[in-house]
Amino acid sequence: MGRAGHIAGAAAAIALVVPTPEDVRNRVIDAFDLGQATFAIMLAATDLGIGTGHSAVGDQDRARAALGVPDTHEAAFRSTRSSTAVTGEPHVGAVSPDVRRS
Repeated sequence: MGRAGHIAGAAAAIALVVPTPEDVRNRVIDAFDLGQATFAIMLAATDLGIGTGHSAVGDQDRARAALGVPDTHEAAFRSTRSSTAVTGEPHVGAVSPDVRRS
């Protein structure tokens, strides 16, 4: 499987897209916020028993073309969902919400 091959085989994928930062300060702020958003998405998915993975986007031109993102924006992170999202089977290692609340 080549680079980003996991996207093609995923049951679902999420791309976080932001306007291209104007300066280094905004790039750092965006990176922090996007990391937090990625974490929250993955945590919520795990709570539902859905396996996830994440990766950064290395080639913006390819990502823009594949996702239809305008040149004024960047695809920052990708989060993929495993096939468990389709089958409803919990991801190995996932804790059921009912178990945690007992």
